Amino acid sequence: MGERDIDGRSDVYSLGVIGYQMLTGRVPFAAANPMALLLKHVGERPRPIGELRPEVPKSLRDAIDRALLKEPEERWPTAASLRDALVDGGAPASSWRAEQRETVRYTSPRPVAKPDARVVMEPPHLASLTSEQREDIRLWHGRIHLLDRIKAMRRYTVLTLGAIGLGIAGFVAGVSEVPPLVLSPIVPMYMSWKWWRRGVSLRQSGVKLRRVLFMPRSKWVLPTSKPSVVERELEKLVTPDVLGGQGGPAIRQAVEDRLAIKEMVDSLSKVDRALLPDLTSTVNALVERVVHVAQMLHRLDEEKDPRIAQHLESQRATLRRQLESASTALQNIRLDLIRFRSSGLESALADVSSATQQGRALSREIATALEAVEEVKGL
Repeated sequence: MGERDIDGRSDVYSLGVIGYQMLTGRVPFAAANPMALLLKHVGERPRPIGELRPEVPKSLRDAIDRALLKEPEERWPTAASLRDALVDGGAPASSWRAEQRETVRYTSPRPVAKPDARVVMEPPHLASLTSEQREDIRLWHGRIHLLDRIKAMRRYTVLTLGAIGLGIAGFVAGVSEVPPLVLSPIVPMYMSWKWWRRGVSLRQSGVKLRRVLFMPRSKWVLPTSKPSVVERELEKLVTPDVLGGQGGPAIRQAVEDRLAIKEMVDSLSKVDRALLPDLTSTVNALVERVVHVAQMLHRLDEEKDPRIAQHLESQRATLRRQLESASTALQNIRLDLIRFRSSGLESALADVSSATQQGRALSREIATALEAVEEVKGL
């Protein structure tokens, strides 16, 4: 990542690479050249171990996955903690990542064919439930979907409040007139205890109880995930249909490269930033060119006129090459900037400056190609 100060957590990452290869039979990343491989280690996540080897114990997968996290603060703090996680395979899941709960599907029991046939006491798909999960399901009377639980909680709150009012009235009547009614508060006390347990269950599911009680509609209670920085940038640049086209991956990669370059530039000192005056403008121009090329490819793909199909096919090939060249230029700037940030040497500065100049020249070439495509479509 270009950091000048490193510690043993770098070795934890290296050991995670070895563990990944031992478990899956392959290295986490593969590329055609060392620079591309470096970029994958910097910005990509390896394919999950569970997809390649589902039989690997979850505790072991989690230990290796945490060792391969990008940020040192998120990895195992020491080699001893990693060793303990590997040795104690039966330990509960680590708190660094939320447990992924599997959806439980219920099926009606099959009718018994013969009176003397073996009775199925428990369906196989429920056999793996823990005692806590069984108790939670009983608490909600078999409701599994979170939205159903929220609706039930809102109804149960009204019933509990009504029961409390009736219980108070019954207690007062029992003291003055009908003695058996003194026991009326027992029912609201039980309902209040059950209401409290349901509230704890909802909080454990990530739902705030005050939202359950005061939101006008039940579906508004569910937490909405905020889009990432990359997603917000993509929404500003292109429409979803362009992002879903053949130029979509290049646009996404260009945005990620620009954000990474901006973060590295911001971390430089003022003196170092002054040595790279044209870097930001060149990167922005390259990203704009990538977006324009992708949009043009999308429009060419929608063109159905057979009279210009042959001309457009050659233009598509040209645009694809320009798109690949612009993406490569951005990645080269990013890699050279990592070298510059880590070493601060003049040679690294020369590489960044050279990559910036090449990026400006490439931006002009792409602009010329786009103008040529517009002329062909105008014929």
